[in-house]
Amino acid sequence: MNAIRTQLYILSLTLAMSTAAQSSVQQRYSKGAELLREGRAQEALALLQPVLTETSGESRIAVLDALGRAEMALGNPRLAKRNLEAALALCAPRTPAWAMVQNNLGRVYLDLHELARAEASFAAAAVVFENESRVWQSLGQAQLFREKHREAEFSLRKALTLATAETRASIASDLAAVLRKRGMNAEAAGILEESIAQTEPGQARARMRANLGDLLPDRREGLDQLRLALAEMESTVGPRHPDVAAILELYREHLRRSGRKAEAAEAARRAAEIRSSFAGRAGARSVSVDWRDLM
Repeated sequence: MNAIRTQLYILSLTLAMSTAAQSSVQQRYSKGAELLREGRAQEALALLQPVLTETSGESRIAVLDALGRAEMALGNPRLAKRNLEAALALCAPRTPAWAMVQNNLGRVYLDLHELARAEASFAAAAVVFENESRVWQSLGQAQLFREKHREAEFSLRKALTLATAETRASIASDLAAVLRKRGMNAEAAGILEESIAQTEPGQARARMRANLGDLLPDRREGLDQLRLALAEMESTVGPRHPDVAAILELYREHLRRSGRKAEAAEAARRAAEIRSSFAGRAGARSVSVDWRDLM
């Protein structure tokens, strides 16, 4: 399971062809997978599409999965869905390849708002990857979007028990969101405070601080956390990032409630300016955990 934990979404290529052909296909597939890891999805797509015509069986599953992930990275979820569903049709049930494709397909279904399908895909993946925190987190997210709050709480608590240092912050944020939906605000705040204390400064911690600030009943404490979140986010991603806009929008609302109208108007102006500069562009993020970070 350790190998799966560090590289959950990369399928191996099984080849049944001549040695020379194997070498060529393997090299191109490996290069395409590397380009995907580097965020160069367009180059990966161009390299992998011809490889698909030279593969069959398990090898074809791996290439279709990579093509699906590339299309998703490029903002083409319907093309991603077509590739991943084709890959799934070739998989033997309850194998690691089947579970990996189910997980990636769940991401696509979430993007397309096919929430029941997303939940079913993540639940299927969790049957095989029962010790993988990100799969349980994804299942909890799908359940939260479907307003199945008890089920989401169970899945996210399970994810938190399996969390690594890398995944803990985002899982804690999601669990706090579920607990807030269930009216368990004090426990939600406690989880965020504990995770903030265990997380290094950066984007993830700034998001948690913003969520905590929005949650705290004391207005002054809430504003303090939002100011800290804004400063940390700006120092991490710069002053014109969508996450900065999201925190400014929360900050504006809390300033307004506190009667600080001029400061609220300035926060609103800055947020709107950032939003307008990103209008129509992929990758605009909300202050809550963005599941696309996990792809």
